[in-house]
Amino acid sequence: MKSTSTRFNSWIVAGILTITYGVLWLVHEYVAFFLTLVVPAVSLSILLISLITEYLERSNIPGWYYRLMLLLILIPLMIGLVMGYLFGLGMDLNGS
Repeated sequence: MKSTSTRFNSWIVAGILTITYGVLWLVHEYVAFFLTLVVPAVSLSILLISLITEYLERSNIPGWYYRLMLLLILIPLMIGLVMGYLFGLGMDLNGS
């Protein structure tokens, strides 16, 4: 019997993140703007802590974890730059 392993597919996750952030930018620019700032910042912090921990003591963190963290950092920033370019960076963030 063939055993199935859980395999991380970066392309699927990248597609889902891109579609989610793209739709969010189209639907609610205000929330998307702040998520585009907060999610990469938190992900970068977690990634740096993980890398420091891995350097100090080997913990056998799988490679897919690092790829996921990089996707969580890069995709929101790229979508934010593209949407900011398309919509103009002069967003009205105070709601009036």
